[in-house]
Amino acid sequence: MGEDIRVEKTPVIGDTHSGQVFDVAGKDPVRWIRVCWDDNAVKGIAFKFHGAADDEQHTFGDWNETLQTSSLQISAHDPLRSFSASTTGTGTESVCGIKLQTQAMHAQGDAWTIGNLTEAPSCLQVAGRSLMGFFGYVGADNCITGIGLWVTPGKT
Repeated sequence: MGEDIRVEKTPVIGDTHSGQVFDVAGKDPVRWIRVCWDDNAVKGIAFKFHGAADDEQHTFGDWNETLQTSSLQISAHDPLRSFSASTTGTGTESVCGIKLQTQAMHAQGDAWTIGNLTEAPSCLQVAGRSLMGFFGYVGADNCITGIGLWVTPGKT
């Protein structure tokens, strides 16, 4: 890893027109993700890349350790199987739940689900791609209003 790898953006799930932009892609895949949320919305996202120093962390939104949190470690060679998110869809739209599954998690019948994932979440086409970063929007209330992924290109 560490060589120049082509990456591309997925579409955004959620609001694409309001809030402060966050946009970080790495040269290596994401190795660690931590999300915090309250009863209504995803409030913050933190992540680290493989090959980066342990204290090199990227954070977006309201990073408040008193909220509910969940963390996930991802192997450098474990591509995504699926990624989906739900939004509140009312008032100031916010991301309220996220579900991520890698190929290894799928093989074990497992997935990482945080927040309030609704029955009809929006799904990104990420199967077989490595997670290389995140982008999106943070609203005035410091909630994540839109989220997208930086991924390696899909096979054609």
